[in-house]
Amino acid sequence: MLLREKSKQQDAFTAHAEWFGAFLRHTDQKLVTKKAILEGIQTNFPKLWGKIATPEQPLNLLYVGVGNGGLEIPLTKEFIKAHSTADNINVFCEDPSEEMMKGFNQKANDEGLSDNIKAYDLNPFESEEYKPPEEKADLAIASHVWYYVNGWRDVPKDENSLTKFANTIAQDGVGLIALQSQTSDNFAIRSVQSPRIHNTNELAGEEVVAELDKLGIEHKQVIIESHTDVSQCFQDGVFNPTDEGKLLLSFILRADWDKLTGNSEKDNETREMVAKKLTEIVETNQKLEMVFRDSYIWIPGQQPASDLDIVILGHVTDEANAGDAAKNAVAALSLQKGGQ
Repeated sequence: MLLREKSKQQDAFTAHAEWFGAFLRHTDQKLVTKKAILEGIQTNFPKLWGKIATPEQPLNLLYVGVGNGGLEIPLTKEFIKAHSTADNINVFCEDPSEEMMKGFNQKANDEGLSDNIKAYDLNPFESEEYKPPEEKADLAIASHVWYYVNGWRDVPKDENSLTKFANTIAQDGVGLIALQSQTSDNFAIRSVQSPRIHNTNELAGEEVVAELDKLGIEHKQVIIESHTDVSQCFQDGVFNPTDEGKLLLSFILRADWDKLTGNSEKDNETREMVAKKLTEIVETNQKLEMVFRDSYIWIPGQQPASDLDIVILGHVTDEANAGDAAKNAVAALSLQKGGQ
């Protein structure tokens, strides 16, 4: 099996942390994600939520591609709050980046979670060297990491990384794979530019869903909307990014915007194409923002196969609305038998 290698696109999170920092300053994606996960579990997986809310029950959490824990550490704190204690909460992590592990351990220590972290495995999830925890996960999350995981496209079921992920989940637990949808404004830009800049095609959640269908693994999908302010990419109503806007564009493209300075015809074309597409996006949205539509693929532990419905969330702008929108979306989820 071809194993995961560090992608140049992952430099947006490590070597160029300032790009990711600019994104975080202008998006509500992390807030929306945390809310949607919490509401999704409460509404659709009541047995699991009951376990989370019972202090005497041990809770095993598995975070695949955890990185520095920007989502997972705040989420773990929410689980501790619901659990009424940090006791019996066991956190297992996977990510093949030592840099990210250092950042994660620092954050965990700062938040008083060091005792809850039972492992941080640096082996790629799809590798034979990576061994999931002996105790199956009540909740397994792979948030925006499946872009970099190998071994799941057209791979036999017993060797497939998606099967491996599904097999980590306890009977009454659930797994979640979250990544961009083909309907996302982000995908509209990256699906064109990634082949040009990085010589690779963009992955979307719909591809993972199709593979899960082939494998006969039960899943439910919901599309979650978040919003990213791109006003720093425009001045006086026209595309003309400020320094902050250039950092944001660098993160979106996973390439240094300042290096696309017209040194070649291809660079000129890339800048012109991005400018045109982003202008079209903000005109369509009637606001200087991109709508990030993410595919949340819920995989219940050992449940019958099912089809999926797709639900589009409304606009989410603050913490209160994020909770309401997440509730509305997950309440609309339904399972349909057959029809694969």
